[in-house]
Amino acid sequence: MSTNEPTRRNTASRLRWIIRVTFFTLLLLTVAFAVATAGYWGFAQVQRSFDRLIVRSNTHERALADLRAEIDRLTRENEAQQRELAALQAARRDDLATLNAQLTQQQQALTTAVAQLNQRHDEQAAESDALRAGLIAMQSDLITNTTQLDELGGELDGVRATLSTVATRLGALEELAGSSAQQAATAVAATDAMTLTLRSAQETLLLFQTWELMARARLRLLENNLGLATADIRLAEQTLSQLNEAMFTDSEEADALAQVITRLQQALASLNINANGAAQDLDRAWDELDQIISRRIRP
Repeated sequence: MSTNEPTRRNTASRLRWIIRVTFFTLLLLTVAFAVATAGYWGFAQVQRSFDRLIVRSNTHERALADLRAEIDRLTRENEAQQRELAALQAARRDDLATLNAQLTQQQQALTTAVAQLNQRHDEQAAESDALRAGLIAMQSDLITNTTQLDELGGELDGVRATLSTVATRLGALEELAGSSAQQAATAVAATDAMTLTLRSAQETLLLFQTWELMARARLRLLENNLGLATADIRLAEQTLSQLNEAMFTDSEEADALAQVITRLQQALASLNINANGAAQDLDRAWDELDQIISRRIRP
């Protein structure tokens, strides 16, 4: 009886140990399985997130590549426009130099004509004074010698002939003075025409410079550089306002330029609020100014 009791106790202890070991083993296996499952799902979530990030990165890279291509295209177009503008400005400078040279020649010719006219006028004035002095002397002699009129009939006839000659010379002098005045008026009219042509060329050159400023402002807006774009637009608006107030005389052209100035003012007002709207106003102003310049170059 005593021998079986320890055996039973050992058997019970072994069973409890086996059950405990089995329980902890199952518990460890369950925990390991749960950790493995959670790690797998976590890795899958991380992998999907990484894939989405890769897709977004590729999309952004393609968008950046498209943006760079567009900027390169706009840059090339701007360079071509700048070259054309430089060529036009060089041509205008040559025209201005030619016009200045012609104006200088006309002014020199006018100065020479005026000097000649003054010289002839002085000579005619001297001759007229001499003739008046002679006439006064003759009239004095006639008054004092009325009693000798019969005896001096022959001399009186000679005096009358002299007076006729003097009158003829006076008529010729008056015709010469009229011709000289007409030549001076013609020279003045030619000078005025040259001045108007030079003023028109100066206006066109200022319009080209403003057109270049607006083109540069459009490029600044594409580069999202609002500071430089604002400075260029404001300078273009001030230049056109001064030009419209000081030099323009054609009402139709002045109205078209006023519309361009209004567009630039609207672009300045909305530049910091609505950059896209400001860009549209600037594009319209640039197109309208381009039409004004085209009408000046090809009337």
